[in-house]
Amino acid sequence: MKHIIFLATISLSLLVIGETTEEHKAELQKKVQILKGGDKIAKPGTQRGTVTVVNAQARADKEWIAAAVAYLRQETNFKIELKDGEFNQGSPSVMGAMTLYVIDNPELPRVVVAPDDRWGYCNISKIYSEKTPFFEARTKKMVSRGFAMLCGGMSSSYTISLAGPMPRVTDLDVLPNAQIPVDVTIRMTPYMEKFGVMPAILKPYKIACQEGWAPAPTNEVQQAIWDKVHAMPEKPMKIEFDPKNGR
Repeated sequence: MKHIIFLATISLSLLVIGETTEEHKAELQKKVQILKGGDKIAKPGTQRGTVTVVNAQARADKEWIAAAVAYLRQETNFKIELKDGEFNQGSPSVMGAMTLYVIDNPELPRVVVAPDDRWGYCNISKIYSEKTPFFEARTKKMVSRGFAMLCGGMSSSYTISLAGPMPRVTDLDVLPNAQIPVDVTIRMTPYMEKFGVMPAILKPYKIACQEGWAPAPTNEVQQAIWDKVHAMPEKPMKIEFDPKNGR
């Protein structure tokens, strides 16, 4: 309860921008971060296996694909690599545990996945739009959709989502963003485990310190948390000598 009141007080203080210097706001934000335990960090050895996204086309901006991959990394905590390459339709190469290609071929379907063979592709030519904002949004959504389908998220209880039915290209335009439904991301973890892919376990820096696996501090917030966790208690527990037990 005290922590909630403290956070509310700090939040209220931050709203009074006219009466707060930048230095004061930074100090308040630091206190909030310390109270929350710091940013989450990955526990060493928990993230295993790799999913590779291969950009095998030149029509869509690579930065759009990179943005989709960055979102997928954050959403799944999987190790996902993005690289340039070519798509061999007859015998696609598999890099890592799974490989998703982004291709541009008007003769092929929009999305194809071969999960047992550990590869799939998204076909940019099937979602192209002369309107750049539409084409960018569709590209990001298609990468998320193809990734989810390849990694075990074939459907969702949310029918209007990237894992739902999309018989028309314009169905992509109805969705506000490239996010994957939560029921899909939950199922992806046990599915991908069988292919050797495990997500990173993220915990606040304070918990990492308490459990003994936190790396050395790299900023003021982490240093403050480190010092607090490793400080000697103000009132150390005293053990009384008991002559009956010889201790």
